[in-house]
Amino acid sequence: MWIFTSKSFVSIVADKDDLNGDRLLVRSRAKGAINELFPDADEFYMTGSDYAYRAWVKRNEVSRVIQNYINSLDYDNFKNSIKDKDYSSACMGVWTEMFNYQGDQLGLNDYDGDNYDGYTKPPSNQYYDNFYGQKYAWGRK
Repeated sequence: MWIFTSKSFVSIVADKDDLNGDRLLVRSRAKGAINELFPDADEFYMTGSDYAYRAWVKRNEVSRVIQNYINSLDYDNFKNSIKDKDYSSACMGVWTEMFNYQGDQLGLNDYDGDNYDGYTKPPSNQYYDNFYGQKYAWGRK
C-alpha cells in the first residue's frame, strides 16, 4: 500500500515470511519519512534496495496511526497541503501519471486535432493548464 501524506510517502507491505503476522514493513525513499508517521519506529538504511529506508512496525500501530491521520485531516486540497517543494514536485509527478491514467480509462488521450476519440477537448481550467506554473497537456507528454 502506498500512503502519501502532506509530509511523507511510505510503502507498507506484509512481512514476506508471515503475511498475516503482527508486523508490517514500512518503507520509504526519504530519510525520516517513516519517523514522520511512526516516531518510535527503528528506521534503518538498506543499501541496494528500491526503498532505502525501512522499519518494522506492529500492524495495529500502523492501523492506529493511519486512522488518526485520516481523522485529523484539515485540508480540502491535498496538493496545496504539501509545503516541501521537492516532495510537492514528486507528488505532482504521481498526480500527472494518474491523471493520464484516468484519461486512458476514459479514452481521452488519443489526441486528433481538437478532438479526443470524438470527444471535444475539455475546457481549460487549473487542473489541466497551469499547475505550479507548469503547462500540462491532456494526455501523455
